[in-house]
Amino acid sequence: MQELLSTYKKDPTLNGLSEDGSPFSVLVVDDSRTCRQQMEEIFSTVGYAVYLAEDLKGGLEQCQKHNPNVIALDMWMPGILALEGLSEFLSKNPGVRIVMISSEFQQARITKALSLGAKDYFLKPIGEKQLKKLLLSFKKLSLEG
Repeated sequence: MQELLSTYKKDPTLNGLSEDGSPFSVLVVDDSRTCRQQMEEIFSTVGYAVYLAEDLKGGLEQCQKHNPNVIALDMWMPGILALEGLSEFLSKNPGVRIVMISSEFQQARITKALSLGAKDYFLKPIGEKQLKKLLLSFKKLSLEG
């Protein structure tokens, strides 16, 4: 995957850089350390500034502090349903772009998240087949801001 990421970093349609060369930013909110580390590796390798949080409270604090271009929000975290977390992020940060991530495919929850304001959805862990789609989505959303 590292070789693929190095290639994507050179591609202006996939990397995490704006037209002036400054990095876009992403906040990853996930209770899984493994997922946070994987997402950090993916996004930092292609040029994004990456912020991490292991729970909703930390995510909301990081969002206020850094105002990221895009948030990757875990669908399932202890003590809170992600749809509640999604609603809280959107109410406290109008206009923020959120992409839901989950280890489980549940169409009803995905549909609900998208109707509440999530911009996209990805299954984790992110494999090479999903990588390009993930980076294209985050770049598009970053450019919208």
